[in-house]
Amino acid sequence: MAKDNHNDVAVISASSVSSSNSSTINSKEKSTSTPNHHDGVKDLITLFVMVVVISISQYLVGTYLQFNNFSMEMYFALTFVGIFTLVGGFELYFKTQRIVISNYQSKKDYIIAHSFIDDLIPFIPHSIYLYTFGDLFIMSCLIPTSPNLETIIRIFFGMLVVCVMQCLVFLIFPSTIPDNYRHAIDEYQTKYGKIDSYTYSFYKKMYGVDLHANAIPSGHCSIATYLAMTQWNVLGPITLLNPLLIAISCVCTKQHAALDTIVGILFGLLIYSVV
Repeated sequence: MAKDNHNDVAVISASSVSSSNSSTINSKEKSTSTPNHHDGVKDLITLFVMVVVISISQYLVGTYLQFNNFSMEMYFALTFVGIFTLVGGFELYFKTQRIVISNYQSKKDYIIAHSFIDDLIPFIPHSIYLYTFGDLFIMSCLIPTSPNLETIIRIFFGMLVVCVMQCLVFLIFPSTIPDNYRHAIDEYQTKYGKIDSYTYSFYKKMYGVDLHANAIPSGHCSIATYLAMTQWNVLGPITLLNPLLIAISCVCTKQHAALDTIVGILFGLLIYSVV
């Protein structure tokens, strides 16, 4: 009888430990699955500060250039619309990329535009900064150089058309880059020694966000070309430096093959001629 009581106590004790562990695991799962509202508030504050700073700087540039007579409130509203146009375009691009990757598992399903030209183009690690920030100058010109509201709205609309149409191309004609492109940075370090940790981590973060699909046309080149053409009347032929430099950065970071960038430039020209 004492032995039975001892067994009952052991069973109850084990059950209590199991229940305790289960509740601990459940509480951990709840804590990890619960969204962090502080991060959301931080993002909103960052976005608001960004809009305010960009709006003021754009207004000062616009006042100096005198291409239009937009008020400060108008600059604020247009900057807000412009930023959300970019954010919406990025969201559409990455959503399309995930859909393509989930639907096409084998490399045989993808178009790969690699050619002998790409073998001649070196990997240049720090070209990632041009690849990432190269469009900022052209973008900063959009609102101050627009003579009226209709012009800037048409430019924003054209940006969305570029994003939507190229995403349709990605879905219908899935494309990717060769596997060895994503190993270029490690091969570079093996051959020439380590690069600075910031640039290396920049690449790794980019690889984690921007996956291998959606290569043709190059989204960077198509939007850079479209934006450059919108500024032709203001900057003249010098505006073509923007898509040219972006194309160079695309191939030197091994984010794209040369043909990807050529198709991207032609795609941007096509959308500009239509819109």
